[in-house]
Amino acid sequence: SEAVQLFISRARSIRPDFTLTEENVAAVVAICQRLDGLPLAIELAAARLRLLPPEAILARLDSRLSFLTGGARDLPERQQTLRAAIAWSHDLLDTAEQALFRRLAVFSGGWTIEAAEAVGGAVPAPPIDVLDGLATLSENSLVRQHADQGDTRAYDPRFSMLQTIREFAREQLDASGEADTVLNAHGAFFHHLALAAGPHLTGAEAVSWLDRLESEHENIRAALRRYRNLADAASALPMAAAIWPFWWLRGHFGEGRVILDAVLAIPDPSTAGAARAAVLDGSGVLAEAQGDYGRAEALHAEALAIWRSLADAAGTARSLANLGVVAFDRGDYARAATFLEESLTLARQVPDHQAEATALNELGRIAIEQSDLAR
Repeated sequence: SEAVQLFISRARSIRPDFTLTEENVAAVVAICQRLDGLPLAIELAAARLRLLPPEAILARLDSRLSFLTGGARDLPERQQTLRAAIAWSHDLLDTAEQALFRRLAVFSGGWTIEAAEAVGGAVPAPPIDVLDGLATLSENSLVRQHADQGDTRAYDPRFSMLQTIREFAREQLDASGEADTVLNAHGAFFHHLALAAGPHLTGAEAVSWLDRLESEHENIRAALRRYRNLADAASALPMAAAIWPFWWLRGHFGEGRVILDAVLAIPDPSTAGAARAAVLDGSGVLAEAQGDYGRAEALHAEALAIWRSLADAAGTARSLANLGVVAFDRGDYARAATFLEESLTLARQVPDHQAEATALNELGRIAIEQSDLAR
């Protein structure tokens, strides 16, 4: 790796006896990865070997900009610290470009042009042309455009910032007084995306929507985390209710459970709403997928009580089917059949063809286990 070679070269200019060993190689590699392979950042980190071993340098990299100082004195001033190097590029931007740069810091894992327009215009002044601004930021190496990697939305390219640059941009955003407004716009954009995706996560368009959610997974995490921190159940519950099938279908069982349970723990004045029932069912499905049948049954039973109180036949059918699946997993075929027969009746009345198919499929599994092959 050229990054590791650079680290070793600069390390030996500080400590001629420095060598890469089985004991320090993991730390050196991690340092280079955490610094995004930026040559100046690696040089500044290696300079810290005067006082610290690689493991200690790695432990202090959470705040890269304050830690990476003390470059060679014969370098231009702008290159003596990483902060100064980024600031030099930042100061070449005009006012609108600087505003766009700092507002883009709210994204985790990159963004699309559509998303950039949502946060770039969150504050009306200064007026920002996002397309021109992204072009300038790219030319100045402050953002990166990603090559198409099979994204079904390839017509809307993705951009991102190196983590070190994003840290600087976030400092600028915090100092601007715009942070809350821009973060609200970020949350609103991904809240809208989640609700738009929800109805399409099964059926002919599922793969393209699941791929889009996968590419925005870090932003979705960040938006839900902020709603939890704000105790905003009214925003978090519908968002989580819409996209929990993504975590299930893409195998993010453990993470999905943690997020859904955290959302359910937000104080909610409306403890018997449809969104809450859907999140309970989602958490139950993920618990069942991990074999936690007791927890799954409790969650589905709580959801079923809410759906019944709302006289929501479709929701009731889904919870009954879920309870039937858990009973089947436990080998209690008679109880499973009771749940599934009621679910099937309700699903046909609604009608809800997906719930109907689920109930029929599960009843078929019971029949197989009982050797009732004709049924």
